[in-house]
Amino acid sequence: MNHRGNLKERLKSLRERQDGPHIEPDMQSGQPFKVIEWFDTIRENPSAGNIDKAITYYKQAILDGRYYVVPVGNLQTLVEQLPGLLYFYGSILTDCQQARKILEMKTEQLLAEKKRYFMSDPEAVAKFGNLKITEVNAMAAADPEYQDMEMYARRMADAEHKLTILVDSLENLKYVLHNLVTIRKEGLEEVWVDATKGN
Repeated sequence: MNHRGNLKERLKSLRERQDGPHIEPDMQSGQPFKVIEWFDTIRENPSAGNIDKAITYYKQAILDGRYYVVPVGNLQTLVEQLPGLLYFYGSILTDCQQARKILEMKTEQLLAEKKRYFMSDPEAVAKFGNLKITEVNAMAAADPEYQDMEMYARRMADAEHKLTILVDSLENLKYVLHNLVTIRKEGLEEVWVDATKGN
C-alpha cells in the first residue's frame, strides 16, 4: 500500500527542487543534514560570509523540518522518530539563539565604538567639529558598517523565530501522536496518518 511515500523520499524530493546551496545529508544519523554549530565561528569571526552561511543553514533546517510537522506514515514510526527530531532541531535552534545573541552584542559594541569615534576621535572632530549628543547618535546609527551589522542581527533573529515555531510545532505533535496512540490501544492494530489529506 502506498501512503504517499515515506518522509525520507519526500525530503529528498524537496532538496532536489530547492534552489541555492545544497547541504549534504548526514548518512550516519539519517537526518537531512548535519548539525553545524555556527555560534563559535561567528563569535570568533563575524564576517558577512560566515553570517550568510549560518543564516542559509538555519533556513535550510526550517525548510526540511517543516515536512516533519505534518505527520504522514506509520504511527509507530512517527512516535519513534519524534524524540530524535526534537533533539536535532532543538540543537539547531539553540545554536541560532546563541548566534543571535552574539550578533546583537557585537552590534551594540559597534554602535558604542562609532559614538566614541564621532565624539572624541581627532580625525572625526577635525572633520565634523564638536557634535551634540543627538548628532552623535544619529551619525553613529547611520554608519554603513553599523547598519550592516544591525541588518544581520535582524535576519538572525528572524531565523531564530522561525526555528522556534518549528520546534514548538514538533512539541505539539507529541500530543497529537499521543492521542492517536490512545486510539490504537482502543483496538486498531495499525494506524496510518496523513494530515495532508482533507476530510
